[in-house]
Amino acid sequence: MTNETLYLGANPLNTSTTAVEGDYVTRDGESFYRIANVDGMDDFFISVVSDSNHWMFISTRGGLSAGRTDCDSALFPYYTEDKIRDNSDNTGSRTIVIADQGGKRMLWEPFSRSHTGIYSITRNLYKNVLGDKLIFEETNHDLGLQFTYSWSTSDRFGFVKQSTIANTGNAKSTIEILDGIENLLPYGVLAGTQNELSCLVDAYKKNELVPHSGLAVYAMSSILSDKAEPSEALSATTVWSYGVGDASYLISSNQLSQFRSGAAISEEPEVLGRRGAYFVHQTFALDAGSERGWGIVADVNQGPAAVRDTVSLIQSDTDVSALVADDIELGSRNLERLISTADGIQMTGDTLSANHHASNVLFNIMRGGLFIDNYAIEKPDLMAFCAEWNRAVFDANIAFFDALPAHMTYHDLDAALAGNTDLQLERLCREYLPLSFSRRHGDPSRPWNRFAIKVKDEKGNKLLNYEGNWRDIFQNWEALSSSIPCFGANMISKFVNATTADGYNPYRITRQGIDWERPEPENPWANIGYWGDHQLIYLLKLIEQSVAHNPVALKSMMFSDAFAYANVPYRIKSYASILSDPYDTIEFDEDLDRVIDGRVEAMGADGRLMPAPSGEVYQVNLAEKILVTLLSKIANFIPDTGIWMNTQRPEWNDANNALVGTGVSVVTLCYLHRFLKKAVPLYSELEQSSVQLSAEVAEFMSDVASVLEVHQESIGKGPVSDAVRKEVMEALGTAAERYRQGIYDHGFSASKRSVSLDSIVDCLSRARDISAISIRSNRRQDGLYHAYNRIAVREDGVEIKYLYEMLEGQVAVLSSELLEADESLALLKTLRASSLYTARQHSYLLYPNRQLPSFMVRNLVPGEFVKSSTLMTNLVAAGNTDLIEVDGSGQAFFAGKFNNTASVAAALTSLAEDGFAEDVSAERAAIETLFSNLFDCANFTGRSGGMYAYEGLGSIYWHMVSKLLLAVMETVKQAEEAGASAEVLAGLQAAYYDVREGIGFNKTPDVYGAFPTDPYSHTPGFAGARQPGMTGQVKEEVLTRLLELGVEVADARVSFNPSVLRRSEFLGSSATLRYFDTAGASQAVALEAGELGFTYCQVPVVMALADSASITLHTADGATESVAGSGLTAEQSEALFKKTGQYVRLDVRVTQVMD
Repeated sequence: MTNETLYLGANPLNTSTTAVEGDYVTRDGESFYRIANVDGMDDFFISVVSDSNHWMFISTRGGLSAGRTDCDSALFPYYTEDKIRDNSDNTGSRTIVIADQGGKRMLWEPFSRSHTGIYSITRNLYKNVLGDKLIFEETNHDLGLQFTYSWSTSDRFGFVKQSTIANTGNAKSTIEILDGIENLLPYGVLAGTQNELSCLVDAYKKNELVPHSGLAVYAMSSILSDKAEPSEALSATTVWSYGVGDASYLISSNQLSQFRSGAAISEEPEVLGRRGAYFVHQTFALDAGSERGWGIVADVNQGPAAVRDTVSLIQSDTDVSALVADDIELGSRNLERLISTADGIQMTGDTLSANHHASNVLFNIMRGGLFIDNYAIEKPDLMAFCAEWNRAVFDANIAFFDALPAHMTYHDLDAALAGNTDLQLERLCREYLPLSFSRRHGDPSRPWNRFAIKVKDEKGNKLLNYEGNWRDIFQNWEALSSSIPCFGANMISKFVNATTADGYNPYRITRQGIDWERPEPENPWANIGYWGDHQLIYLLKLIEQSVAHNPVALKSMMFSDAFAYANVPYRIKSYASILSDPYDTIEFDEDLDRVIDGRVEAMGADGRLMPAPSGEVYQVNLAEKILVTLLSKIANFIPDTGIWMNTQRPEWNDANNALVGTGVSVVTLCYLHRFLKKAVPLYSELEQSSVQLSAEVAEFMSDVASVLEVHQESIGKGPVSDAVRKEVMEALGTAAERYRQGIYDHGFSASKRSVSLDSIVDCLSRARDISAISIRSNRRQDGLYHAYNRIAVREDGVEIKYLYEMLEGQVAVLSSELLEADESLALLKTLRASSLYTARQHSYLLYPNRQLPSFMVRNLVPGEFVKSSTLMTNLVAAGNTDLIEVDGSGQAFFAGKFNNTASVAAALTSLAEDGFAEDVSAERAAIETLFSNLFDCANFTGRSGGMYAYEGLGSIYWHMVSKLLLAVMETVKQAEEAGASAEVLAGLQAAYYDVREGIGFNKTPDVYGAFPTDPYSHTPGFAGARQPGMTGQVKEEVLTRLLELGVEVADARVSFNPSVLRRSEFLGSSATLRYFDTAGASQAVALEAGELGFTYCQVPVVMALADSASITLHTADGATESVAGSGLTAEQSEALFKKTGQYVRLDVRVTQVMD
């Protein structure tokens, strides 16, 4: 029996039943999203951003990690997300209040879980739209007090915690308060050291309070080292405060328990060998309705001069609180400028949609980078880049660089290159991307990736830099290029110059060059290999954008030998070897790796590119680069099955890592089909009749074309027999082997061959049509499509083994541009009714959830098998548990040390050596098969099938949902262009918004599990959103939002067709669109009811409904240009693309939107 009321001692326990709510409020003139009663939610993780190199990851419990640049410059320990959450009671903000009310001294610890239920409280959480301020608020209704603290950043000063205590009651209170931060790290403690040797690190800590300043210094007495040499620590972490009046300071947590018990505490001038903390101890009277505020400022990596300068500033008469506030505001405005530069600022009747877009744009540029000064190019940086990549080419072209203006734009450089004849120089300049603000997507919920926010050099000057995993950074550039289209050509150059001669890409892309993974046999998380699907779809998207914005430029690139091949020291094995062991298909060429290192040392980053016989970088045209990419996939085509995944790496979902080897991708086949649909007109519409290809590539294409032609009658008509499937697979596989083995053995001969474009188009057209047949062959009986299959290769053929349905397959087939509009609609309806849909989040799982067998019913070896097995019977009799264990009831189990069939095989081998050779020989196959069948090893797809978060069972992966959203949007637009019926169009539009409604910003905070406008990577089946911010989701939604607003580009012309925009997006009352123009100046546009505003290429677009479509362009000199209809001219569009500043506003009138 349960009592209605719980008691804590003699007092009733206060339990809140108030519902969680979310809304926008204004605080100090700034808009914040408020989660009211946030303690009614499970805790969640938040990323607080900065315009500079700060990083902060914080739990709603208050535990956090923060620092500058990377995890080795941490203010608080950089742990994994779970440890940060669990350490909330000892890391981060801490506040203890003793309130004297009516002669009673009342102890209150805001936000303390251990005090939950003592008082009647309300807890709210606030985050501003920009994402650089987070506010915790607790109101104690019993005491009539409210405590609030916030986190924000200052480029000059560091991390700022601002605290306020307010008297919300009717009587005066005397407040004694201890407020501060705990578990501070000194300078010189690396993340790995803190994680592994934290107790030893503590022993070296020295915390000092600088007299008469309130500034504390946290340093190591020496840098941790076991070397017999001095290791001084000459920098430190500093913390100080402002606005505190008469206060004393603690620099550790040693006296907190004393304070809690009401005992006196004393200031700490020095603390040795203990973790650092900083607390301000104050006592003051607080009248009813009044409040008191102060700030605590912390920063890392402070050198001796910087520490003394800060002390001098604190001790001066300067209003430091105003300095801090001004610098925080400066950072916020700069962050707003960064978002605005990438068209992230919107003002519509749907505030959540507009603010979610701003968040998407922010995280997109955080991962992929931003052209902070648009098309501006700094001549010294361009020269440094070219010299770093190829010193010889740079030295040979000094005159070219000398002739360039000191301040120039991308277009100036483009014009200068038009008169250049050195194609090596052109390649370098075409790869130059003046990006900044980029970082890899590592954080405490993604500890396998290490991030580095390199926005400044060691002297504090702006640094142009980018880095990212190859399969991440290009997708972010796709979304970025929509706001600065002319750099699209350079992005394509960077992409294809990172592709290898055998048609793949390395692991990482940085400004300093390409990088690849190396073998680490002892690291189970390390592996070498190539991904597949990303390579096609990301390159294709960049090409599609380039063709849309500037088709002439792309066509000229097709014939220019200004492109190169990456020289990754991976060697894909022969076809026969791959067939023999499809899981071990790539060798790492240690000798070549050393040669490449030597070339890099001698010439620069270009040393990682394929050399010509002459020793310089071997260069080819874009037509060849695209062709090699396509041929590498076509050569792995298996009829009716997909593209063979035989390069040791999975595809988008790397948790399906066990699909490699015998896995075949329908997903990649779909993207290949779309690419081929675009490649055929791309090549056929070139003005020349032939193109120069490397002799080796020309031969490769000829071989592939021959295979497709010979087997056209079978594979071009529908499902084929297992025998034909194997024949085609072998013919294509051996053609690829001959090509790549020649390159591996001899490199490129530098001999070029003239190849007719007709022959290329014929080859690609056949592949396009054949791929369409095989995609349709993968339609399941339930109307969905297979995403991946497995193959079983036998002497007489290749058998297809089908897997369960996956969301990824439906997204890919919708994106393939194969289906008619009505077919797409039918697929979407089937998907909505399938087991991939989850009502809990009104969204889609990666794959149907399933219940794994419990531990107690797994691993039961059938008794009949044991009895029939001489080996097992003998082992049991001998008490040998190397293979099986038997419990008291006689039930047999495979030994608990096993984890896969290979470990069973190894045990059998050992048993054979220990006297059981005859039995092992007779029964090995049966026992290994039993183990495989018992654990369904044949259907093991990877770690995705054994975890319950990330890409695991029951999880929603928001990137794939947003990929679905974009695929449906593209389908809507294609249906419009094809003249689909009104009924089908309406169905597709409804399907689009049904998918959209499932994304976080349309949900309440308690349903989503976080701030609704913030992007998160995944939502497990048992919790709310996880992994904040750095997710591929943002890129897809940036693109869909642009299409929602009707922005379309084709044939170098912009048009506005908001056919998928809801009428509710138009404002119900007047508002102001605030943005930054192409010159970086802050601007404002007044909007009336019935209008909405957004920017495109940093030009404000004011849209409204009207009886007829029209566009009015306002020029910088005050004139206007009028256009009847919905599209701009090519000249007007070009001015927007180039961000010339010619146009300062577009008034767009449209006739039709969605109700």
